[in-house]
Amino acid sequence: ETKSELLELSNLINKKWSHILKNLTLPNYVLNENTFLANHWIIYKGWKKDNNTKVEILDEHFTISEMIKNPNLMASEIRKYIHSLAETSLIWRHINYPEEANSFSQIKDLNIKQKLVTTLTKLNRISNSTIRPMLLSFFPLLETKPEFVLELSELAEIFSFRLFSMNKKRSDTGKNDIFRICNVFHKNYADTKYQKIALYYLAWYIDVHGDERRFQLEKDELFISTKKNGFYSWSGLSYFLYEYEESLRRGQVSKVEYSFANQTAKSIEHILPQTPTNSYWKKVLKEIPNNEIKKYKHSLGNLLLISSDKNSELKNYEYSIKKEGYKVGSYSENKVSKDYENFGKKEIEDREKTLLKFLNNRWKVGINFLEKYPHPGGDEYEFEDENTDNTEEIIDFE
Repeated sequence: ETKSELLELSNLINKKWSHILKNLTLPNYVLNENTFLANHWIIYKGWKKDNNTKVEILDEHFTISEMIKNPNLMASEIRKYIHSLAETSLIWRHINYPEEANSFSQIKDLNIKQKLVTTLTKLNRISNSTIRPMLLSFFPLLETKPEFVLELSELAEIFSFRLFSMNKKRSDTGKNDIFRICNVFHKNYADTKYQKIALYYLAWYIDVHGDERRFQLEKDELFISTKKNGFYSWSGLSYFLYEYEESLRRGQVSKVEYSFANQTAKSIEHILPQTPTNSYWKKVLKEIPNNEIKKYKHSLGNLLLISSDKNSELKNYEYSIKKEGYKVGSYSENKVSKDYENFGKKEIEDREKTLLKFLNNRWKVGINFLEKYPHPGGDEYEFEDENTDNTEEIIDFE
């Protein structure tokens, strides 16, 4: 290329990169550019287990030797790549910051748009790096088929909660299979067949790795391990109790911000105190066999999301005093105060049943997702055995 053409290309790169950095800059923090580049490369060129994005981009694809050998072709490739990066950076911004006022302006149906914002906001609160390239692949459908983007995002939230919050699966579970096909998804995002395959992938992992049997094993481990305090040590606790709080809110004004709910030590109270000194609670403990005290103290039914840091004020008071405090607290506190005149062994059991029923309904535990989302060709894909794959995490995902 001539010097003027090289200068034009250089200016284009600088202009587009400035645009990319602007999209990566959120009001309170800056999104990691390496994370964005890695996710984009997965959909743009593909993924392999030994993937090292920067090396692949600079040392294998856009190389000096290739530029010398075929400058026109390489310049065209660079223009195409930088344009794709710039376009995708806005999508990446809105996936990470869906609550922004102008996010997803392509969607004309305001109901679908609001549901998508809500779903992605929830998804960003839990482990989700596995499904981000998949979402990127199909987000060009925002204008023409937003209902599919919403369906995919809602299934992704169930996938992420069921595998990583509920069942505490390894953080790389599903990455080999999902990352490997995202380039194909990106190239064929408008094809209904590939949309169905994406849903099938998530359904398979939900049914196989997000199943109820594994959750029972995880629950047992929480109480068997001497290093864990039952459900109080459950990694999904804050998100779960916040979602329960939201279900009770029913459109009313919010009483708890997620930023507070996620501070377990401040936001979650044991109704039956961990170290009771009050005579009321000592009497309750007498109802419980010694070998089951941990089971009840750290039961899901004994853990309550509160609206402010009141643990130090209320934690050892008898229930009648706590009950009065709960009347002016979170919706979860209001419900406990309304539902229970007293609180002991029976009430803990009853409330745990209520909360587990909510979990089953909210994340559709017990539903066969593969029946709803079968492979469009009627074939079963042979997924890799994620439990025996010891591949180290190479990409630094947020």
